[in-house]
Amino acid sequence: MSEIVNLNTFRKAKARTQKEQRAQNNRIKHGTPKVLKELANAHNDLHDNRLSGKMLSADKPASHQDKPHGETQPNQPAPEKPDAE
Repeated sequence: MSEIVNLNTFRKAKARTQKEQRAQNNRIKHGTPKVLKELANAHNDLHDNRLSGKMLSADKPASHQDKPHGETQPNQPAPEKPDAE
């Protein structure tokens, strides 16, 4: 006959290994110095800006449109100046 096995032992061992894995991930995630996090964020922002500058579609956000400062939209009339009487 086979040996009697307590399933609680296996369940608890599995939970222990999962908990240790989660703890290891948290040590990595929260153990990173602030300077390195900011450097990684700056690198990601630079990468995103470079990619968005190479977009070919017409779905560009308004911040990426090439317009001189102060130019009005084609469908909007120019602002009127008050008359000096």
